[in-house]
Amino acid sequence: MLRKVYGTIASRGNIFGRVPRGNVLQAGVYKRPGTFGEKRYASSKEGFLDSEAGKVSLVVVGSVICLGIFSYQGYVFFFGPGNIYPKEVRKLLRKGGEAYLQIGKSRNLESAVEYYTKALELLENGTEKKANLGPDSIHVTGLIARISEVYIAMGDYGKANEYLLDLMGRIFTEEEMGDYSLVVEKLVDEKLASGKLENLMRGIGAANRLAETYERMGDKKMRYRHVFQDESPGAIKEYEEAERWYSWCLSGVLGAYQHHYSKNNGQETPDFDPKTLPKYLSEYMLTSLFYNASSFYTKIGRTDLSLPLLLRSLDVMGPKVKKGDEESVCRTSVVMSHLADISVKNNDYQSAKRWARTGDDMCSRFPGNQDCSRSHVSFVYANGFMLESENRPSEARVEYRKALELSKAMGFPEGEFQATNALARTSTEKSSIVTL
Repeated sequence: MLRKVYGTIASRGNIFGRVPRGNVLQAGVYKRPGTFGEKRYASSKEGFLDSEAGKVSLVVVGSVICLGIFSYQGYVFFFGPGNIYPKEVRKLLRKGGEAYLQIGKSRNLESAVEYYTKALELLENGTEKKANLGPDSIHVTGLIARISEVYIAMGDYGKANEYLLDLMGRIFTEEEMGDYSLVVEKLVDEKLASGKLENLMRGIGAANRLAETYERMGDKKMRYRHVFQDESPGAIKEYEEAERWYSWCLSGVLGAYQHHYSKNNGQETPDFDPKTLPKYLSEYMLTSLFYNASSFYTKIGRTDLSLPLLLRSLDVMGPKVKKGDEESVCRTSVVMSHLADISVKNNDYQSAKRWARTGDDMCSRFPGNQDCSRSHVSFVYANGFMLESENRPSEARVEYRKALELSKAMGFPEGEFQATNALARTSTEKSSIVTL
């Protein structure tokens, strides 16, 4: 049985703390924006970005969360040794796993969710009770996390969200879901049992996932508005929910990191680095959260919030990048494609060129890696975009053609779409750029 989470969850603002690099936008204390979907960053400069051509974003890799390489699933893992569960529950879990973990056409999500939900019902209502299988047991919350993931794989985000909220309601009180500082106090409590700490992190992971699914639902509504030219006023409710949970996760995680050092070490909070992370924060969790939240904030026009988060992602991945770790290098190139995009949106072409150059150097280290190869397309397109902004359409078209051919060769539809549009836009001898 799903447990309902009642009440309004207040937004209390993010703690972004200090940004670990010099001349970047300071996020400060987060203030909730107004209607979502409006542009909120106003540059003091005018020019190319105010023209029709300039309203096109750069190609950014992983900008669609459902295809995103950083999609957070760290809160989902198998729920425990089989002998923890009653015999009938074990059978259902085994059948659910057999259906869910298959590859391709052999995978049967409908059967998987049926077996898993039956297993949960038996745990909740069955006659055979075990003391270590209470409602907030890590073995029960793990099962609920798995059910939500199956629904996400099915594309049923509404149902997935029901289970995510149910999971969170078992781990956090209503007050904690309304006030992240209460969760921070628990995270930094050195006396907290390891199982409780594990569950807290699973709950934060579920909130991260909840934000992602709400964002997907909002994206779908936004596409509907665009396709049907629906100009109805008002906010996209799903984006508001996504913002709420990204805000809650970020505030809790960054608040705990800051509090860990001020409480235990009495020193200034250091820059993010895998070596400085408390035991309850993982590199994977942070990069996933920072990346996904930054992509969302860019989408709703809050580049002042997304920029520091992307820079912190680079800090966390930095040590592995220096060691030449392929996954970290190529993920870093993805982050840099977003940084180049934000710089262009802010009319900061100098920074955009720097990110594109540095990111493309990263890509060249592992040309066979999909993330690196797609990022390379992004940076080639960015070069064309900036040439176009300088009223050099012929040179821009050379870069756009290169981006188009690369996209076709690797099956990168977003790159192909953007490059095709850019070539059409610059097809005449006279540039379509309007300088105001």
